[in-house]
Amino acid sequence: MSKSSLDVISGNIKSIFCELGNVEHNPLLKLLKEFIFPVQSLSGHYGFRIVRPEKFGGDIVFNTYQEVEDAFKNKQLHPADLKAGVVDSINDLLESERFPLAHRVNVRRRASQKEILETHNAGR
Repeated sequence: MSKSSLDVISGNIKSIFCELGNVEHNPLLKLLKEFIFPVQSLSGHYGFRIVRPEKFGGDIVFNTYQEVEDAFKNKQLHPADLKAGVVDSINDLLESERFPLAHRVNVRRRASQKEILETHNAGR
């Protein structure tokens, strides 16, 4: 994936509204639950890592989606950290040799189809 594509993904994720502690209306958590964790399981990789400077507590690793949701709900995980982790996870998945090209193409196709369907349904 090109550098500009990664920048677009990063910019889009960073612009998503993400209210601290709100797990009901949080597209980043939905993305983790429905995309990142399932796709990681296809590649044999499990866990969600957030890289942070030591002054902010250092790196965090979550082994399950529920751990991420609980930490966010309890305000132990800041939205900026969640966004950074999501960006890193998506970039890692899309560039990973463990994630076969056919899966990458299928994920992109499914994401496009879902966006089209959601746009269509929103107009009703």
